Order: sequence, then C-alpha cells, then structure tokens
Amino acid sequence: MGIVVSTGAKAPKISPEEHKERRRLMRSLTLGGVALLGLLFVLLLRMLAFEGVLITSGSMQPTLYRGDYTLVDHRAALQGSWRRGDVVLFEAPASWKGPGASLVKRIIGLPGEEIVVFRGRVYINKKLLSEGYLADSPDAQDTLSIVLAPDHYYVMGDNRNFSDDSRENGPISEKDIRGRIQMILWPMSRFGNL
Repeated sequence: MGIVVSTGAKAPKISPEEHKERRRLMRSLTLGGVALLGLLFVLLLRMLAFEGVLITSGSMQPTLYRGDYTLVDHRAALQGSWRRGDVVLFEAPASWKGPGASLVKRIIGLPGEEIVVFRGRVYINKKLLSEGYLADSPDAQDTLSIVLAPDHYYVMGDNRNFSDDSRENGPISEKDIRGRIQMILWPMSRFGNL
C-alpha cells in the first residue's frame, strides 16, 4: 500500500480576472497561430501558382487599364498550353527595348504560324483575325510578315496604336512567358475574369 503525504498546502486559487486574462491570452495565441499559418499558405500559393500584378501602362486598353490589379496564373501546368487571345505576363527578351521588364500583351500568333499585318489588320495563315477587343482602328501604316519559330509567340497590345510589341521587337519565346492574366481584382468596379 502506498503512502500519501499531505503538505497541507492548497493549490493557489485563481481570481476570475486572472482566469479571464489567461483565456484572452490563449485566444490571442491561437488567433496569431492561425494568422501565421494563413500567411504561410498564401505565400506558398503565390510562389507555386498565383501572383498579383499591377498594370502600369495603357497598352492593353480597353481590356486592362493603368492601375488595374490583376491575378496571374503561372502554374507550371500552363507551360506550352498558351492559346491565341490569352493575355500573358512575360519577361521582355534581349531583342526588346528594356529587356527583362515584365510586360503584359495578348497572344496573337502561335508557333509555326504565318503572321501578316497589312494596313493594320492581322492575318493568320492568310485568314483575317477577328479582334473585337481592340481599343480603336489599327494604324493603316502597319505592314509586316513573319513565320514564327516552333517555340515562339507573336504578342500585341489591345491599344494597338499605343503599344510597343512584337511588331517592333519581334516574337517572344515560350521560356519568356510567366503566366496568364486570369482576372481583374481591383478596382472593384472592374472585378472579374478576362
């Protein structure tokens, strides 16, 4: 049989105020932990899949305006699945003015296609491209012809008369494209998918 020794000392009593303070402290620690985990999740998601990008020029009007804050999907699964009409974020190649700058343009021509711009109108493999997204009538002086390499894309701004794009700088390669603009996040009046 075991021996129980009593010291006669009682456990200290906690006042109601101390009890409330301990509960408040535990609640604060729990909320702080949840907030920290949420922040880590958002940072991980941003690194692996999505990124916010502020539009700083008017070359994509009326689709995107200066000051629009957009969401870019840059998951690896998108690589090689770019489609005509996609609005993409890319790093300007060495052949462009301001190489290394992050730019946003619309994919017009796909690898291997013949692109002809005649009097401002775009023809893909001899068929006129319908471009309802343009800000205004393209400059009738624009005339050029190019056949794209297997991993190259022809990109142009929607505000055609005020866009520095593949017409002046040449096509971009697959490796330059960082992601597809999915939606406008801000301002709220323009919130929505592209």
